[in-house]
Amino acid sequence: APDGDPYAAYSASYGIVNEHKPRLRLDLTDPSARDEFFELVTQADVVVDNLAASSLARLGLSPERFEQANPDLVRCSITAYGADGPFTDWPGFDPIMQSLSGLAAIQGGDGRPVATAAPVHDVATGCLGAIGTLAAVWARSPRRASNHRRPAQRAYASLAATSTFLQAAELTTFADRMKRTGRWIGLRGADGDASAVLGLGPMGRRCRHDIGTPQGHAWRAGTRARPR
Repeated sequence: APDGDPYAAYSASYGIVNEHKPRLRLDLTDPSARDEFFELVTQADVVVDNLAASSLARLGLSPERFEQANPDLVRCSITAYGADGPFTDWPGFDPIMQSLSGLAAIQGGDGRPVATAAPVHDVATGCLGAIGTLAAVWARSPRRASNHRRPAQRAYASLAATSTFLQAAELTTFADRMKRTGRWIGLRGADGDASAVLGLGPMGRRCRHDIGTPQGHAWRAGTRARPR
């Protein structure tokens, strides 16, 4: 945007991850600014964008233009719902994705859905995008040392794909909402709270027997504890 990112807010975490990074603001709707941007692309190893496909097209940021400016360029595109499909142009926000993906329902257990305070999708999508970009840079590296022509490398990441990645075990294990009778048990005792992650094998069954089932009571050091 000509006036910058409307959602950008300076904070300690923002300062940490952006320390020593030079900044340049360009209005890509201006053809001269777009030419300046592609001049920078000629010298770049990686370009990261978080624009919808329609926005890229509207701004003249086509794959052909990037290829022409820098055939060795690695691109990483981060979106909410993927680079194609019926929702490709939809914006995405972490709490919305937590609700749509079922993560908030799992966090809520038997109660109302609860979104995590930490923006898990935002952070994890950035990490996965970085991993994919590094893999693309590595795959590109032999290209300069040989005459073999490799296609331009491009990594894709999305909030939706990240949500599936993060919940792979839950999505393939639980038929319905994760119950308190599952692997995690929260206990409230007279002297404080405790939590336990119990396996499904003999050790988990023995542990459940020792502390009591989630439906019953748990006893520890002579104090009665009940599940949260």
